[in-house]
Parts: sequence; structure tokens; C-alpha cells
Amino acid sequence: MDYEEVLALPTILFQFKAVNRSVAVNYTVVLDPDNPNDVVVAMPPTHYIAWDPKARTYVTRVRFERNFEGVLGANFMQGHDILFDHDNQQLGFAESSCDWTAVPSPATAT
Repeated sequence: MDYEEVLALPTILFQFKAVNRSVAVNYTVVLDPDNPNDVVVAMPPTHYIAWDPKARTYVTRVRFERNFEGVLGANFMQGHDILFDHDNQQLGFAESSCDWTAVPSPATAT
């Protein structure tokens, strides 16, 4: 597999049940009209496929286990601002344009 093939892979959509959602732009209504207030978070292939220099191939960074348990880690969170509301046991998602590659390293920061 080469990089062009990685880019041709599908985007994975995660759908979460919303609680008291009030957002003007709502793409869920198109994807799932029966649950228009749900939150959909997109994970493009560049977030779930990574180059492994030792194996010299692309590898998946997503695992789906039989017991239906899993962890949505940093690769899922890329490109999003996520609010963790522990008191109310809720999550909030917003797309972000954060370019972590532009953050200066401590050696170059002034």
C-alpha cells in the first residue's frame, strides 16, 4: 500500500447519542434522519493508518474487539477539540484547525 492508497480509504464515522444538543449545523440529519441530534465525529484514513518504518509498511491504528470495548485515543482526537465534563459525564466535540507541527519546540521557542 502506498500513500495514495491510504488517502483512498474511507473515513470512519463515529455516531454518539447527544444530550441537550443545540448546534446550528447538523450533518447527522442527512446521515441518520431518525437521530438528527446525535453527534458524528469523522476519522479520516490518515488518522487510523500509520507508516511503520521498521516493517516498511502501513499499519492500522484502530482495533475493533469482540467484547465491544475499546479506547478512542489520540488518533481519534486529532483534528478535534474535546471537552471532558466529568461532573455531568458528558463529552463535547468541535472540529479544530490546530496544527501541532507549527508549535515551536522548547529549543526553538523564544
